[in-house]
Amino acid sequence: MKKLIQSLAILALSLFLIGLQSCRKPKPKNDPCNNSVQVTALSADANTFAHFSKQDDNLFAVNFSSYANQIIVGNDYQISYIEVACVENYGRCGTIAPGGCFPLRKCIQITCLKPVAMNCLGSELNPNGFDEVNNCMLNLYQVQGRSLKARAGFSACSEAASSNLKLYLQLLPNAGPSNQQVWLAKIAYPQTDIYTCQAYFEKDLCFDLSAINNHYMLLNMTPPKDVTIRFVKGEENFDFPYTL
Repeated sequence: MKKLIQSLAILALSLFLIGLQSCRKPKPKNDPCNNSVQVTALSADANTFAHFSKQDDNLFAVNFSSYANQIIVGNDYQISYIEVACVENYGRCGTIAPGGCFPLRKCIQITCLKPVAMNCLGSELNPNGFDEVNNCMLNLYQVQGRSLKARAGFSACSEAASSNLKLYLQLLPNAGPSNQQVWLAKIAYPQTDIYTCQAYFEKDLCFDLSAINNHYMLLNMTPPKDVTIRFVKGEENFDFPYTL
């Protein structure tokens, strides 16, 4: 009887220890997507000056090839990364200590990349036949951050066709005071889009202006502090400053 009681006591203690072990919380694993920041893709080429821009920083990803098939130039992404020493083999980064090639750019190793949903429509710079494009823009309300908000009037089969509209921007040479760079703005359908319906719609839209920032970055030139977005309505010019 005594041995039976001892055996039951040992069994009960073993079950208690097993239960206690199972209740312990597992140690949290390091999430590679922690501390993510929003960036804009500048280039989809592995060997380039910079792959992303983040406020005043240009970021060159040493492991960019692992993410290249997910990148669309001009789109925004949430990325997590660690800064690494810049290596000569990667573009023109140079052998700089960890922390990057200040002030031109930083070298990073991406640990996590997720696309940011684009709420604004796209834009295109210096398209062929810009002067002949029929401008659908009725009013330009404001330029805020990297977006332009405007009202467009357009003919289509349904209002949903507004998602196919694009903002066309044409750089005018020496069009502003003190050589201020001016981009003439139009809203239009791509030339490949043809609608046979004659229904008319008006809609407030948002357009992404990141293409202007990318224009100066990819030319490897110092961008101006700001440029002018110009909307022409009849005989009047409406100018809006855009800070780069």
